[in-house]
Amino acid sequence: MIHSNSTTNKSKEYEKLMLDLEVYSNKMKTALKHVENTIQTEESLLHTMNKNYQSRLEELDEKKKKLQDTIAQQKRNIAEVEQKLPHTKDIALANRVIKEQEETNKLMKTRQALLTKRNELNQKILEKQQEEANKVSIEKRNRLLNELELNAYRHALQLEIINRYDAIKFEFKCVDKKAPEKTYSLALTINESNSYTVIECHPDSVLPEISKLLIALNEDRELFVFIKGVRRIFQDSARS
Repeated sequence: MIHSNSTTNKSKEYEKLMLDLEVYSNKMKTALKHVENTIQTEESLLHTMNKNYQSRLEELDEKKKKLQDTIAQQKRNIAEVEQKLPHTKDIALANRVIKEQEETNKLMKTRQALLTKRNELNQKILEKQQEEANKVSIEKRNRLLNELELNAYRHALQLEIINRYDAIKFEFKCVDKKAPEKTYSLALTINESNSYTVIECHPDSVLPEISKLLIALNEDRELFVFIKGVRRIFQDSARS
């Protein structure tokens, strides 16, 4: 009985051992499969990387070849330019001489045009000076004639010019044929804006007409013309 139990126990231990071996074997197979997959993945990655590196190397080799060809072509171009350089310098020099000659001709034309304009301006200045001289001469002659005429007025027509502290007064006689001794008068002053102003008039009924003459006087400054106009206004007033 004891022997039978011992055999049974050993049989169970054997079965358990075999089961453990099977489990361990399965784990080993799984681990081995995982290792194989990892190795395959890494081999594939290495293959891809190697392929990319190879493509990159080929691309770099192609660029290197192109650069070498470009450098060689540049050297040939430089050699050709160096051979043609003396001739090129001659052409450049000739072109520069032509350009400078054109600039010189342009400057000469500009100078001549300026001289012509200067001469024309000088001629205009001379003409203007002559015109001003003639104008001054005419003004002097007119002033002399006005003074002579004014003196004639003063003596023949009894015009009196009285300088007051605030104005100049003009007294007219021989205006009214019916009353030659009757006095007509007008007093002028100059304000701060250098304009003539009537401050006194006798008779004052003619002031509106004299105001029109006053506007002309402040424009042309012809005082004697103004005086003659005032006398005519007084005469018209005496006849009315």
